Amino acid sequence: MRGLMVEKDPGLSWIEAKKDIHVFSSGDISHPMADEVQAELHRLKRNMIRTKSDDSETQKACYLNCTG
Repeated sequence: MRGLMVEKDPGLSWIEAKKDIHVFSSGDISHPMADEVQAELHRLKRNMIRTKSDDSETQKACYLNCTG
């Protein structure tokens, strides 16, 4: 699409929180709490990475203990 110089409208996502609907698109920073939302997303991402790492270490430990 870039080569054809065609612009695509961004897709929209929305969430419902406490009976309020929040609509946003990728890169949207117009929400009044955008900084807080980004901070929470980064916190969740760190937790997912840590959990994945912890799971990997647990699997290695179980394998070593069960086979050795």
